[in-house]
Amino acid sequence: MLFHSSNGVDYNYLTSVDAKNNANIIAYYNYIHNEFAQYNYYKLIAVDVNGAYSEFQKVAYVSVNNPELNWQHIDNQIIINSSENYNFKLIDVSGRIVQSTELTTGYNRINLDNRPTGIYIILLENNYNTVNGKIFIPGR
Repeated sequence: MLFHSSNGVDYNYLTSVDAKNNANIIAYYNYIHNEFAQYNYYKLIAVDVNGAYSEFQKVAYVSVNNPELNWQHIDNQIIINSSENYNFKLIDVSGRIVQSTELTTGYNRINLDNRPTGIYIILLENNYNTVNGKIFIPGR
Protein backbone atom coordinates (compact mmCIF):
# COMPACT_ATOMS: atom_id res chain seq x y z
CA MET A 1 0.00 0.00 0.00
CA LEU A 2 1.26 3.45 -0.87
CA PHE A 3 0.42 6.55 1.18
CA HIS A 4 0.97 10.28 0.50
CA SER A 5 1.30 13.33 2.74
CA SER A 6 1.91 17.00 2.01
CA ASN A 7 3.25 17.66 5.53
CA GLY A 8 5.05 14.42 6.50
CA VAL A 9 2.60 13.73 9.33
CA ASP A 10 -0.92 13.17 7.96
CA TYR A 11 -0.93 10.41 5.33
CA ASN A 12 -3.69 9.44 2.89
CA TYR A 13 -4.02 6.13 1.09
CA LEU A 14 -3.10 6.30 -2.62
CA THR A 15 -3.12 2.79 -4.02
CA SER A 16 -2.35 -0.89 -3.62
CA VAL A 17 -0.53 -3.13 -6.06
CA ASP A 18 -0.81 -6.91 -6.14
CA ALA A 19 2.40 -8.72 -5.24
CA LYS A 20 4.28 -10.67 -7.89
CA ASN A 21 4.45 -13.62 -5.43
CA ASN A 22 8.03 -14.60 -6.10
CA ALA A 23 10.42 -13.89 -3.23
CA ASN A 24 13.38 -15.23 -5.21
CA ILE A 25 13.58 -12.31 -7.68
CA ILE A 26 13.64 -8.54 -7.36
CA ALA A 27 10.22 -7.17 -8.21
CA TYR A 28 9.66 -3.64 -9.48
CA TYR A 29 6.45 -1.71 -8.93
CA ASN A 30 5.45 1.77 -10.02
CA TYR A 31 2.71 4.29 -9.53
CA ILE A 32 2.22 7.70 -11.15
CA HIS A 33 0.89 10.30 -8.74
CA ASN A 34 -0.63 13.17 -10.71
CA GLU A 35 -1.86 15.38 -7.86
CA PHE A 36 1.30 16.92 -6.39
CA ALA A 37 1.47 19.36 -3.53
CA GLN A 38 4.52 21.61 -3.16
CA TYR A 39 5.98 19.10 -0.69
CA ASN A 40 5.28 15.39 -1.10
CA TYR A 41 6.06 12.58 1.32
CA TYR A 42 5.43 8.92 0.53
CA LYS A 43 5.51 5.81 2.67
CA LEU A 44 5.09 2.21 1.75
CA ILE A 45 3.49 -0.61 3.72
CA ALA A 46 4.03 -4.17 2.48
CA VAL A 47 1.28 -6.66 3.36
CA ASP A 48 2.12 -10.38 3.32
CA VAL A 49 -0.34 -13.04 2.14
CA ASN A 50 -0.94 -13.99 5.79
CA GLY A 51 -2.04 -10.41 6.60
CA ALA A 52 1.15 -9.40 8.44
CA TYR A 53 2.53 -6.05 7.36
CA SER A 54 5.79 -4.12 7.40
CA GLU A 55 5.95 -0.35 7.32
CA PHE A 56 9.11 0.91 5.69
CA GLN A 57 10.79 3.43 7.99
CA LYS A 58 12.50 5.46 5.29
CA VAL A 59 9.98 7.96 3.96
CA ALA A 60 10.49 9.24 0.41
CA TYR A 61 10.35 13.01 -0.05
CA VAL A 62 9.76 14.68 -3.40
CA SER A 63 9.63 18.41 -4.04
CA VAL A 64 7.90 19.83 -7.08
CA ASN A 65 10.60 22.52 -7.15
CA ASN A 66 13.21 20.10 -8.52
CA PRO A 67 16.11 21.63 -10.40
CA GLU A 68 15.94 21.83 -14.17
CA LEU A 69 18.32 19.68 -16.17
CA ASN A 70 19.38 21.29 -19.43
CA TRP A 71 21.78 19.46 -21.71
CA GLN A 72 23.63 21.64 -24.20
CA HIS A 73 25.47 19.60 -26.83
CA ILE A 74 27.14 22.62 -28.44
CA ASP A 75 29.10 23.52 -25.34
CA ASN A 76 29.48 19.88 -24.23
CA GLN A 77 28.16 20.88 -20.82
CA ILE A 78 25.32 20.14 -18.48
CA ILE A 79 23.75 23.32 -17.16
CA ILE A 80 21.69 22.92 -14.01
CA ASN A 81 19.57 25.74 -12.64
CA SER A 82 18.88 24.89 -9.02
CA SER A 83 16.93 26.50 -6.22
CA GLU A 84 18.97 24.50 -3.65
CA ASN A 85 22.48 23.12 -3.10
CA TYR A 86 23.00 19.58 -4.43
CA ASN A 87 25.62 16.86 -4.71
CA PHE A 88 26.00 16.06 -8.43
CA LYS A 89 27.06 12.63 -9.67
CA LEU A 90 27.50 11.42 -13.23
CA ILE A 91 27.18 7.62 -13.37
CA ASP A 92 28.09 5.40 -16.34
CA VAL A 93 26.08 2.36 -17.44
CA SER A 94 28.20 0.03 -15.31
CA GLY A 95 27.21 2.00 -12.17
CA ARG A 96 30.55 3.76 -11.63
CA ILE A 97 30.56 7.37 -10.50
CA VAL A 98 32.71 8.98 -13.19
CA GLN A 99 32.30 12.60 -12.09
CA SER A 100 31.01 14.37 -8.99
CA THR A 101 30.85 17.91 -7.69
CA GLU A 102 28.92 20.20 -5.36
CA LEU A 103 26.24 22.42 -6.93
CA THR A 104 25.13 25.73 -5.45
CA THR A 105 21.93 27.72 -5.83
CA GLY A 106 21.61 29.23 -9.32
CA TYR A 107 23.20 28.17 -12.60
CA ASN A 108 25.90 25.49 -12.50
CA ARG A 109 27.99 24.45 -15.52
CA ILE A 110 29.52 20.99 -15.59
CA ASN A 111 32.08 20.34 -18.31
CA LEU A 112 31.87 16.95 -20.06
CA ASP A 113 34.73 17.36 -22.57
CA ASN A 114 36.59 14.25 -21.45
CA ARG A 115 33.66 11.83 -21.32
CA PRO A 116 33.44 8.99 -23.84
CA THR A 117 30.34 8.59 -26.00
CA GLY A 118 27.53 6.87 -24.12
CA ILE A 119 24.45 7.03 -21.93
CA TYR A 120 24.92 8.36 -18.41
CA ILE A 121 22.75 8.88 -15.35
CA ILE A 122 22.70 12.26 -13.62
CA LEU A 123 22.04 12.00 -9.89
CA LEU A 124 21.38 15.08 -7.73
CA GLU A 125 20.99 14.62 -3.98
CA ASN A 126 20.69 16.72 -0.86
CA ASN A 127 19.03 16.23 2.54
CA TYR A 128 15.55 16.73 1.06
CA ASN A 129 15.54 15.64 -2.58
CA THR A 130 16.88 13.06 -4.97
CA VAL A 131 16.58 13.83 -8.68
CA ASN A 132 17.86 11.72 -11.54
CA GLY A 133 17.83 11.74 -15.30
CA LYS A 134 19.54 10.14 -18.27
CA ILE A 135 21.70 11.91 -20.83
CA PHE A 136 23.46 10.83 -23.99
CA ILE A 137 26.95 12.22 -24.54
CA PRO A 138 27.58 12.07 -28.30
CA GLY A 139 30.89 11.48 -30.03
CA ARG A 140 33.01 14.45 -30.94
